[in-house]
Amino acid sequence: MKINNCDIIDRIHEETLNLIFTYGAKGWTMDTVCKKSGIAKDTLYRIISKKEDLIKDTLLKALDRHDKAMQDLLIQDRDFFCTLRDSATLLSGFIAKFSLDKLSQIFLQYPSVEKAINNGMEEYFQSFTNFLNEGKKSGLLKESVDTKLLINFIHSCVMQILMHPEIYNATKDTEALLDYFIDGIKR
Repeated sequence: MKINNCDIIDRIHEETLNLIFTYGAKGWTMDTVCKKSGIAKDTLYRIISKKEDLIKDTLLKALDRHDKAMQDLLIQDRDFFCTLRDSATLLSGFIAKFSLDKLSQIFLQYPSVEKAINNGMEEYFQSFTNFLNEGKKSGLLKESVDTKLLINFIHSCVMQILMHPEIYNATKDTEALLDYFIDGIKR
């Protein structure tokens, strides 16, 4: 089996993501990934040598897929506000897949994973800031809107929603929050 085979790597990441969704960082091993993905241990260890790197690579790949879906949405030639609302739906759907207690566990056990995710989010936020700036230039958004501040504020609010699943519904409340922001920044 070739170690650079994209199908094998995709299968490894898919099974790892399922394990992360189910267990977080604990409750599974690299052996579990091998069994679930149907590959030999030596093949996995030639591709990725430790669990921390596997988790980091898997989460970054999931973030990249979401970022690509968001990029595709933002570049479509559609009504600005329809695109903005669709992006809110896409974001809330992505957020709903992750359990904060499992992510917190991963971040505590593997701080490098949290740092890598935060760095990946910076690129995502920049893309969205650029989209909002285009809406501002087109006269669709209030001129007083500080897009970077808005993105940072939305991020903070979304994190608050995620940190309190006993109070908030990640999908519905994130969409409602983003709808409030959209209505507030319209010209």
